[in-house]
Amino acid sequence: MEWVADCYHENYQGAPKDGTAWVENRCTHRVARGGAYNKPGDSMYTTRRFSFQQDTKLQILGFRVARDVD
Repeated sequence: MEWVADCYHENYQGAPKDGTAWVENRCTHRVARGGAYNKPGDSMYTTRRFSFQQDTKLQILGFRVARDVD
């Protein structure tokens, strides 16, 4: 699973329409997307969201390094 910048919300009502991260000052839970080696296959999609407290540390939870290519 990969951390993303968004605060967790039950649904997308009120989410930014331009694709930017949905962040708030008092965010206690963040979104992790995708699956992990010990999760069922249907959890591997990036559309699958999980909620974790922002200080959660798990071996299956990390981040992806990416860069834009011009």
